[in-house]
Amino acid sequence: MQEGGGKPPTEYNVGTIVGKKTKSLNIIVYATGFKYTDWYKSPIDEVQQIKDNREIIEKLKNKNVIDGKTAQELREKVWCPTTEDFEAAANLIAGEIKSIKEEVEVHGAKNMNEFVNIIEQKEGNPRPDHSISTIYIITHGNPAGKHPRVSFSGKRGARKVSFSGGQDQVTLIEAILTHEGSFVLEKRQTEIIKKKLVQKQAKIIFYACYSGQGDFLQIVADKLGVEAQGFSYTIPWFMDPYYYYDKATGKIIGIAKISRGYVYTDGQPTNPLDLLPDVIKTPKTQ
Repeated sequence: MQEGGGKPPTEYNVGTIVGKKTKSLNIIVYATGFKYTDWYKSPIDEVQQIKDNREIIEKLKNKNVIDGKTAQELREKVWCPTTEDFEAAANLIAGEIKSIKEEVEVHGAKNMNEFVNIIEQKEGNPRPDHSISTIYIITHGNPAGKHPRVSFSGKRGARKVSFSGGQDQVTLIEAILTHEGSFVLEKRQTEIIKKKLVQKQAKIIFYACYSGQGDFLQIVADKLGVEAQGFSYTIPWFMDPYYYYDKATGKIIGIAKISRGYVYTDGQPTNPLDLLPDVIKTPKTQ
């Protein structure tokens, strides 16, 4: 490694640009295209939906209409994270990164153009080339074979599943991803992002369900020339509400606190950074 002048190095170490050393830069981008009010009228409405559905699921389980595994799968599908949850997750990750004295920025984007602008510049000024060591993307994803695979925007989907001859209905909530916010690396965008990454040693990590399925990560790794990481399964996003309710009616009358942005692993909520991606792809060509 040459410092203070001389010829630029042929390879860059993390946190190093030509001529001087700089701190390792982590950029976290969360999806802003999943507007909370498109999913829920209010926090009380959000928590009431969860409470009502889970009470139905528990009743079905106790009556042996469904087994324990099915009950757990249904519980996880009666709520869907929105931009508020992704933003909270981004800040949790940022706090952990700051604790080890690394530089970190948190931004929101609703489409690919906004994402590329974040990577290309800061406050209107171009970022130094080869200065970004890790990009975290927090959003929704689709299973392999369904498009778009990963998107910064989407709309609310809901369907009812009936049990006991239609008397008991559980409402399942999902995100329907839009193509307008799709993560797609076109030539110009690829060149911009690649130029800002610390080549060969940088990483791009997708905190998006099913992002590790199919060839999505391999395509990203090959185009950007860096390691791409993701998850082959549904990320266990966690929202923990503390609320007051009327015992007579079962209706929620107040929210004391809602903890957002966590994932649920090993029986407890934890920082998303503790959930390690199970799929890692490296560039086939350098």
